[in-house]
Amino acid sequence: KNFDTMAENIAKFRTILIIVALGITAGVSQKIIHQQSAGFQHQAERPTLQQYFTNLPYWHELNIIPLTDDIIQELRLDDYIYRSFGSSDLPISLYIGFYRTADKVGASHDPLVCFQGQGWQIVDRGKGYHKITGAINQSVNYATLQAQRENQQEFIIYWFQTYDKTANNTFKQKIDMAVQRFMGGGVENAFVRISAPLTKDATKEIVMKQMFEFIDVFYPKFLSYLSTN
Repeated sequence: KNFDTMAENIAKFRTILIIVALGITAGVSQKIIHQQSAGFQHQAERPTLQQYFTNLPYWHELNIIPLTDDIIQELRLDDYIYRSFGSSDLPISLYIGFYRTADKVGASHDPLVCFQGQGWQIVDRGKGYHKITGAINQSVNYATLQAQRENQQEFIIYWFQTYDKTANNTFKQKIDMAVQRFMGGGVENAFVRISAPLTKDATKEIVMKQMFEFIDVFYPKFLSYLSTN
């Protein structure tokens, strides 16, 4: 009899644990669904990236670089901006491939693939960490790429964004997304690339200095954009 009572108690305890676990899972899932729904409801009121980054302090717009429909479809883009800016004689190009849902994490790949596919030779690669000047608790974990094709040289700083988190590779971005989803946080994600040509006068050191000055202006505004939904 004691054995039967113990077995019944264990069964009841297991049932309670299952109910609690299901309740927690349902609560987290409901929160994620609610946040995604709220995000889609605000899309009509939210400006596009092209509209939002029309003006940047100290940086004037040089050129808008359109993408063809087949590239937009191949990259599964929900929104994008590809535009060059300047504050001196050095032009800096900004590309953001933007995604509104978690299932598109990884849609953008490392630029190493693109550059090599277009005939560029990879000269150097690296990683780094940049703290945004004048901002509290804002920083970027980035990767770098230096490429050469014939007489052209290009320097690129890029990262993978998951809401307010940055990663220098897609694997880390997917981990960030898993944490965001579990915690019920924002799931919007993006690939951000900043590039500039290297010349005799525009050395790597000069170009990097200009790029970080651009990031100091651009990134806080980008975080503000992400928080508008």
